[in-house]
Formats: sequence, C-alpha cells, structure tokens
Amino acid sequence: MDVGLRTISCSPYDLTGNGGCVAAILSSNMALWHTPKNTMSWEWVKLYDITPFVAELAAREPHAKTEQTLRSQIISMAWSSHADFDISPAPRLNTSLLVTGT
Repeated sequence: MDVGLRTISCSPYDLTGNGGCVAAILSSNMALWHTPKNTMSWEWVKLYDITPFVAELAAREPHAKTEQTLRSQIISMAWSSHADFDISPAPRLNTSLLVTGT
C-alpha cells in the first residue's frame, strides 16, 4: 500500500452538519474526511472512500485493462467556492463541489 500523500484539499467552511469542512486526501487512494462534533479532539473520520467508485466507473467503459486503470487514477482535485445566489440574506446551503481530474 502506498502511504505517500499527494495532495490535500479542504472544502469551504460550513459544509458539514457542525459547520466544519471536508478534507479530500489523495494518495494512492482518495477519501473524504471530516471532523466529528467535538472539533477539539483533532480526530478526523472517513466519510467516503472514492477509489472503488472511480474504479467501477472506469470498468464500465469497453477499453483495455491498462487503459481502464489509467482512466481511474485521479491526479488533481479542487473544491469550488460556495455558490453566490445574489440574494440577501444568502441561503445557508452546502453548495461546494469537489472536482477531480485525470
């Protein structure tokens, strides 16, 4: 297992139920993590492992095995900012997207 860290991208604040952010961590795998309600504990809990989802999507394509593997590898990612609805008061919605690229 490759434990080397490639990149971490934190979402804008207020994306979780307790007003926190979500950290997308990319190594040989990709997962989303968040802090539980007790943010003083510095504990991060895994929300979702993205790697099996991406591998399943790549396997649906009728390509050679090597190409499927290459297509399922994420090499970059970034969170969008909260959406600006141009109204006041602004609605409190979890509106950030995580964008990944190969």
